Amino acid sequence: MKTFFPFVALLFLLGCVGPGARPKDQLASLQKYADTKINRPVALSTESLPKLLQPSLYLKLHSASILNAPRNQSQTGSMPEFEEVKGEEGGKGFKISWGGEDLSRPVGSATAIASDGYFLTAYHVVRNEAPWVWVEEVTVKGSKDGEHQIHATHKVAPARIVFYDRKGDFAIIKAPYRVRYYLALRETKLKENELLFGGGPWHETGAGFYLSETHESSKDPSIPHGFRRIETSVPAIPGDSGSALVDEDGLLCGIMVRGVKGLFYRIWPSSFASMTDSSAIMSIIEKDRRANKPHS
Repeated sequence: MKTFFPFVALLFLLGCVGPGARPKDQLASLQKYADTKINRPVALSTESLPKLLQPSLYLKLHSASILNAPRNQSQTGSMPEFEEVKGEEGGKGFKISWGGEDLSRPVGSATAIASDGYFLTAYHVVRNEAPWVWVEEVTVKGSKDGEHQIHATHKVAPARIVFYDRKGDFAIIKAPYRVRYYLALRETKLKENELLFGGGPWHETGAGFYLSETHESSKDPSIPHGFRRIETSVPAIPGDSGSALVDEDGLLCGIMVRGVKGLFYRIWPSSFASMTDSSAIMSIIEKDRRANKPHS
């Protein structure tokens, strides 16, 4: 009996420090929703294709990656080289090189919310480096087997940090280009066990449910009502920070900021997203637009 309790305690500690979700956990979470389509039409380049898309493609169209510029600054005029490869532990992965350096993967994600290049992301993604936003201009075409074929050209440029809040782990950044796809913000509260989708643009996405939320105050007068910290069962992996959490109607419900390891490795993992009032976000953006409007 004396050896039993230390053994149980050891198992508990291992469960608490075990790895979090993996790409194959994200794939598994989406399997039961394989036929689910986001209830928001998307204007695709090929009109014969369905305008209601699966969550993974919908999120990919509205997302961007955050990169750190290569140390050789003379190379920043060049484009990153992008190659899709087989990911570890299931799912897909990407190999990225830029200016002769292997970046291995983006440092995080960003979510487009305006056509003139405004993105939301997590503050911890952009706090240490001058962020470069890498977005794919995606063309979607059909194929003989009915699968969507994605053809992408890339834009990459340094972004300007418009607003950030450390406690809320929330940031607004501005890229110097326009984007074709951007998300509308949800105005209403999430419902218990509401189905949600989330994930970054460069690997698999996940599905899960709204669990709960708490409130984080902000000292910044631009955010009078603070931030909502939204807990969900959507699996999150490194690189998802800054990506979108959307509902079945394709509305942005939050920006993913953290994944939580499940008990005994991967039982009941969860993730957190941060969000504030849409009116506060748009007010900050409008103020920035006015301040940076070109003089005639």
